[in-house]
Amino acid sequence: MGEVCNPEYLMTTENQRLTTDNEKMKIRVNGEDREVRPNLNLYELLLDLALNPAQPGIAVAVDQEVVPKTAWQTRGLRENSEVEIIRAVQGG
Repeated sequence: MGEVCNPEYLMTTENQRLTTDNEKMKIRVNGEDREVRPNLNLYELLLDLALNPAQPGIAVAVDQEVVPKTAWQTRGLRENSEVEIIRAVQGG
C-alpha cells in the first residue's frame, strides 16, 4: 500500500516544514496585529500591503532593527515579528 501524505504539512528533502495555505502566522505591522502566511519575507509583505518595494522613500525595521533594502527579499519574518514601515512623504 502507498504512503499516506499528511495534509497538514509536507517535508522537503532538507526536512524543512512547508506550510499549507490555511496556516497563518501572527505578526505586528506598525502597531497593528496581522495574520500572514508563514515563511513570508519583507519584500512579499510589502507587496501584500499594496506597497511598491521599488519605490524610493520606504524604510523597514523588524524587531527594532533596520533592514537594508538589499536584504528585503531574504529577510524572513517569524511568528510575533514586529515590523515598522516608514514612508517618506514630500510636500508642503
